[in-house]
Amino acid sequence: MLSPGAVLALWGYGRMVLPGAIDAPFLRFYAETVGPFWPAERRLIDDAYRGLEFPFAAVSAPDFAIEVEWTLQRLMDYLSTWSAVKRYQNVIGSDPLPALMAELEPLWGAPEAARKLQWPLFLRVGRHSA
Repeated sequence: MLSPGAVLALWGYGRMVLPGAIDAPFLRFYAETVGPFWPAERRLIDDAYRGLEFPFAAVSAPDFAIEVEWTLQRLMDYLSTWSAVKRYQNVIGSDPLPALMAELEPLWGAPEAARKLQWPLFLRVGRHSA
């Protein structure tokens, strides 16, 4: 329940974005390789909650992002925790990460080099008018 004039903010973070040409194979991995193994609810995140019923007057919000500087191995370690990767491994019986690593290595440069990675944050903000 919201009082009249109250503001409700829903937020989340979207798919990690890698710099430059490194992002294209990463997007394929996210959407095609492990995409079918994400829980159905993941679509709410990928759609930035735009598909949810939201009976409030929209309030604009600034753009935000989480930024980290990771090596290629740190990225692979993080990806190994994804539920979609775990489901892929259980269903298919193999690990999809070595193929992604082989594809990213020539684009990354020195594997020990830290690259700036971002998760775009999204906000769906509304004001209760009644």
